[in-house]
Amino acid sequence: MDITVKSVILGTAICIAGFKSVSSLFDTFAPSHGEKTIAFQQDQPTEPPYQQQIDAILQGADPSEIFEPTAAGGPRPSSECASGELELAEGLKPEMNGHTYVSVRVDRMTYIRVLPFDHTFLVQRPYQSVSATEQGEIPDDAAQLLSQAETNASRCQQRTLYLSSVN
Repeated sequence: MDITVKSVILGTAICIAGFKSVSSLFDTFAPSHGEKTIAFQQDQPTEPPYQQQIDAILQGADPSEIFEPTAAGGPRPSSECASGELELAEGLKPEMNGHTYVSVRVDRMTYIRVLPFDHTFLVQRPYQSVSATEQGEIPDDAAQLLSQAETNASRCQQRTLYLSSVN
């Protein structure tokens, strides 16, 4: 046999032997691939989260009163009116930004009066959550409710109203 062939065979044998040695060394320190060690601690009760709320709903309770509102569409007012500070996107209606507002919901529409502006109203339709339409007039029933809300603003839900656009 040629010396080159002998060298290749000997080199291959040494590589295989080295690989087997290193492989068995790793297997000694690491768990085998088929075995998994799982450790967990069960501190919580086995009752699923929100089980009390689910039971209440199954007994006929209103879910909107049990769970917190989601981010979609903003929270529903817990009272008939809302009041607080109006926060507008940068550069949008600077004369209104930071002023106090009162709002009421009538027939799925939200009517907003920015104080101290007398004849400027913002209206949010059901599909508008962070935008509103500016109007000079609103229906009489909404204007009456806004006037009552302004008088009793301390009874309204207090929150900041953020609007990204006013058309």
